[in-house]
Amino acid sequence: MGLDITAYSQLKPLRDYDKSGEYDYPREVPIWVNTDFPGRCDEFPDEPRKLYGFAERLDFRAGSYGGYNAWRDKLAKLAGAKPIKDAKEEHPYAHAVFADPDPKLPFVELINFADNEGTIGTAVSRKLAADFAMNRDKAEAIGDWFWDRYQDWQKAFEIASDDGAVTFH
Repeated sequence: MGLDITAYSQLKPLRDYDKSGEYDYPREVPIWVNTDFPGRCDEFPDEPRKLYGFAERLDFRAGSYGGYNAWRDKLAKLAGAKPIKDAKEEHPYAHAVFADPDPKLPFVELINFADNEGTIGTAVSRKLAADFAMNRDKAEAIGDWFWDRYQDWQKAFEIASDDGAVTFH
């Protein structure tokens, strides 16, 4: 099990998503809004759910849940967020626990978001794409697997900045 990411550009509503859950994949995609994180996806209604068409799509694997959280820990530290405790003290595979990061920090909308499912909409994707572009040199200096994933995320938010979204599934 792990976290997969899909970014879409130019999302356009096609029809209501019926209760059967059937749709014409990959031409139609549902957008699921994680209401536990308000403000991340205001462009897309949670109810009634719609199926959308799109112009461009990017898929990538963010990693196992533990791997993604380790990557996100590094991103939080790069952004200047301070952990309130290192959960590794309790479990060797756990990630750091951050207080609610300062809303002025870069990447805060991604750092403080679900690690399993939900959607980040166009406006937040634009902000995150700018954060990724602005911090690219610092991320490249970290290198290794962190840099590889960083480039995937940057591309995803760039694509979603064009009236799209980034889905976590």
